[in-house]
Amino acid sequence: MQFRKLATLQEFQGRGIASELLEYIYELARKKDLRRVWCNARLEKKYFYEKLGMKDTFEICIKSGQEYTIMEMWL
Repeated sequence: MQFRKLATLQEFQGRGIASELLEYIYELARKKDLRRVWCNARLEKKYFYEKLGMKDTFEICIKSGQEYTIMEMWL
């Protein structure tokens, strides 16, 4: 299952909002018996996803001049 556009306004960052949303995504995928959750993450934000168990596939894509890497979690 792919998720897209997970972002938190700067003034709300660091409060666990995006982490809770990502945990909900994992839970929803498990309930639907899905095996993989993935997203295109900005390179400078990949550490956030790694903290929550996602792995970098090192597959890079460029959209509108911005570099992204595919992050995934196998459930």
